Amino acid sequence: MDNSTAARFWAKVDRSGDCWHWQGARHAKGYGLVKIDGRLQVAHRVAWRLDRGADPAGTLRRSCQTVGCVRPDHYTDTQAQAAKSRRSRPSLPPGMGHVRQRGPNTYTVEIVTGRDPLDPRRKRRATFTVHGTADDVRCAVEEFHASARVGERSNLAAEGTFGELLDLWLAHARIEDSTKTTYRGYIDTHLKPALGQLPVRELTTFVFDRFYAELARRGGRCRHCWWRARNGAPPLRAGERYQPGKLTPDPDPDPDRRDSAGRRRPGPKPATPKLRVHEPDCARGLPLAPATERQIHAIIHRALEQAKKWKLISANPADDTSRSPVPLDEVDPPAASDVARLVGAAFAADRRFGLYLWMTVITQGRRGEAAGLRWDAIDFATGELRVRGTLQRDRTWKPYPKNRKGRRIRLDPLTLALLADEWERQWEYAARCDTTLRANGWVFAHPLSPDGVTPERPDAFSKRFQQLCERLGVTVYRGLYGLRHFGATDLVRAGVDIRTVAGRLGNDPAVALRRYIHFRSDADADAAAVQGLADRLAALLELEPPGQPAEAEAAGTCPQGHPWTEANTYRHPTTGARTCRECGRIRHRRPLRLAGAHAEERQR
Repeated sequence: MDNSTAARFWAKVDRSGDCWHWQGARHAKGYGLVKIDGRLQVAHRVAWRLDRGADPAGTLRRSCQTVGCVRPDHYTDTQAQAAKSRRSRPSLPPGMGHVRQRGPNTYTVEIVTGRDPLDPRRKRRATFTVHGTADDVRCAVEEFHASARVGERSNLAAEGTFGELLDLWLAHARIEDSTKTTYRGYIDTHLKPALGQLPVRELTTFVFDRFYAELARRGGRCRHCWWRARNGAPPLRAGERYQPGKLTPDPDPDPDRRDSAGRRRPGPKPATPKLRVHEPDCARGLPLAPATERQIHAIIHRALEQAKKWKLISANPADDTSRSPVPLDEVDPPAASDVARLVGAAFAADRRFGLYLWMTVITQGRRGEAAGLRWDAIDFATGELRVRGTLQRDRTWKPYPKNRKGRRIRLDPLTLALLADEWERQWEYAARCDTTLRANGWVFAHPLSPDGVTPERPDAFSKRFQQLCERLGVTVYRGLYGLRHFGATDLVRAGVDIRTVAGRLGNDPAVALRRYIHFRSDADADAAAVQGLADRLAALLELEPPGQPAEAEAAGTCPQGHPWTEANTYRHPTTGARTCRECGRIRHRRPLRLAGAHAEERQR
C-alpha cells in the first residue's frame, strides 16, 4: 500500500480520543468500510496492516466497547493467540491422550482406553483432572498408561512378606491397646498361618477371595483349640480327651503311692485328672462367623492401605474382595421381671454386686463405665453422675469413654439413697481396718482394698452375672450388655426423648435409633421417666422375692373388668397413673363415622 492511500485512510480516522473513530463509510453492523485497489475492505483490518506491516492471521477480536474503533491496540488476533496457547499447553505423543487447559495450572486429560464391547463403533474414554504444571500432566499420563499395562499385578516391585507388613502396620497403628490385643490375636491365629509367608507382590484379589471362602467354610475353632493354637499346639479332633488348661493331660498318678523301695507313701490318694471329651472336629475346622470374617478383612485392608501410603505398593488388592454378608443381630432385651429377679438375687447375695447391677440398669452404662465409677464423680447435691472414663480388663483406667466424650447423667432419689448408703458402709469398713476411704476411691473397689484404691476387675462382674443367670435360669442377651439394652428400651417405651436416651447411652443418636429404638442436659433433667425406671424396678423387687418365678400380677381389675397385669398396665412416667392397655385397644377398634353422614343426622 502506497503512501497516498495510507494518507487518504488515516484522514478518515479521528484519533483525538482513546478510541480511534472511523469517519468514512460504515457497514450496517457499525464497523468501517474502505475501498482500496478497487476492493472493499474492513477498516480495522486495514489499520492493523498499516500499523503492523502484515495482515492478521485470523479474526480480530475487539477489546473496547466502540463498534467503529480502528485502533490496532484495541484488537487481538485470535489465531495467533490460539497458536500461543497451543505452544504453552503440554503436548502428548500420538496415542497417549488429549489435554485441555481448563484454567491456570488446571488440565483435563482424556485417554481412549478401548472400545465398547456392545457397540465397537463407540470408544471408551477415561477422563481425569491434573492440577499443576505441564510436567505434572505428562507424569500423570505416563503413570496411567503404566498402570493400564500392568493391570492387577501392579505390586511387582513390593518386597517382604505379608506377615512382616502386618507387624509393621500394627506397631504403627494409632489404636487402643485393647484393640491391638484383639488384632494381634486375629493375626496370629488366622492371617499368619495362612498368608504370613506369602510375598506382598503375590497378593491379589483372587488370593484374598479364596482365603475368605476357606475361612467361612472351616476357619473356626472352639475356645480350647484357639488357646492351644496360641500356645503352638495343634487343634483337637472329635472324640479326643483333653484336660482344660493343659496342652497335654497330666499322667494318671500311682494309686498306691509307693516309692522305689516298694514302701507306701503317707498322705491321701492323689486325685485323678478330670478329662473331657472334645466334641467338635476343630482339626478339620468349623464355620467362621461372618462378623469375625469382617474383622479379619478390616485388618488386611488397613494394613495394605497403609502400605500404599508408604509407597510400598501402588494398589490395594483387598479393595474388590467378596465376603460373606454379616447378618444384623436380633436384640431381645430381657423382661422387666427377669431383671428384677436378677437384681434382687444379687442384692441378697452381695449388696455391692447388687448395686453394680442396679447402676448398670439405671445409667445404661457399659461394663467398664459402671465398674469405673469413682466417688468424686457423684454429686449428691445436684443428683448428677459424671461418666469420665472406663475401667479396662487389666484394671487400667482409660480417661475417656468409648466414644471419647464424657457425659453427665441425672440420677433419681432412690439411686442416690443407695449410693449414699454404700458410701456409709465403705466408710465404716475402712474405719474398722484403721484406714480412710479415699474421696476419689472406686465405688466398686476390691474387697481387700478398704481405702478404695484398687478396683474390682470388670471380668469378675461378668463372670458373677453369668453364674447368677445360670442359677436363676434367665437368659440375657450378651450378658451384662443386655442390661444396657433393657434400660434404654424401657426409657424409650416410657416416652423419653430419643436424643436424651442417646445422651445417657453415650452414643450417637443414629446409633441409638438403630440399636435401641443430641443430648440435652435440660431434657435429661426434665425426664421424669428416668426416675420412673427406678420406681418401676423397685416395685418389681418388692412384689417378687428373689429366686421366685416372675408373675407380677396386682390384685383387682379395671372398670371394664380387665385384670391389672404387667402386660396390660401402662403407668404414666410423670404422674404414675396406670392405664389399661386392653381398654385402649378397644377404643381404637371402634368404627369411624363419616363427617357427611353425621352432619345429615344433625340436620334431621
